[in-house]
Amino acid sequence: MRVLMTPKQQAAALLLLLCSFSVLAVPTGPVIGKVTLVLGSVQGVDQDGDQFEVVRGADLYAGYTLNTGRRSMVRAEMNDGTSLTLSQNGEATLDNFSFDATRSTGGFNATVRRGGFKYASGQLGKFSVSRQHSTISTPAGVIGVRGTVIEATISPSGKVTLRVTEGSVSFITPGGYIDVGVGAAGEVLEVAEDGTTKVMENPPAALQEVMKDLQTLVKQAESNEGDSSYTLTYDDGDDRNDDSESGGQGDLEITEDEDGEPIISPTIPQ
Repeated sequence: MRVLMTPKQQAAALLLLLCSFSVLAVPTGPVIGKVTLVLGSVQGVDQDGDQFEVVRGADLYAGYTLNTGRRSMVRAEMNDGTSLTLSQNGEATLDNFSFDATRSTGGFNATVRRGGFKYASGQLGKFSVSRQHSTISTPAGVIGVRGTVIEATISPSGKVTLRVTEGSVSFITPGGYIDVGVGAAGEVLEVAEDGTTKVMENPPAALQEVMKDLQTLVKQAESNEGDSSYTLTYDDGDDRNDDSESGGQGDLEITEDEDGEPIISPTIPQ
């Protein structure tokens, strides 16, 4: 059925459409990367504190926070190829990123508050393996990255356990720092909430289990890559729309008042 609208109705419909888009925050700054892999329930928080559903292919900006639910994971890949893969029940913020290939400069800073994660340096790590180019802040201290691949987990109490499989890092605490990785005293480090450090030869069972679980989730996400459909929804606080597969507001119903002026109202799917 074809619906015809008068010029007044068309203008009113356009105004309503523009108003609906005005509630969506416009990110500031350049795009620093993209979501290249996602599985399950992953929620994001943008620069203005608004929540959104994280989907594969979505642009990422400095200040975005990613939260993974149960049996979920997400991979954030920066413009230089640096990746941060966050396992289930995790939380990470992409604080800032810069990259200039012509000048061989740049850096990536993130904050991981909980959960297991894997970090792999991209082009930033090739500038100089002896120079710290990125940092990952944790409840127990800061990981200074130098051309590195890291596997780590953060317990609910804030204890950090990490393994450096390539390159090296400096773990910085209020009491000092300790080097871990190739050429250092060991490749595995455990840091308690109070900053106490313990270097180990082999990763503990807890870290191995977290990484095994992350690997399983990644494989599941990769097997779903054939589905190229994307969905981006913002929480409008109206629970009546939660069962709608499209996440929309329903159709627009346009009527006229007694003076012939258009009256536009959304119809909520039942």
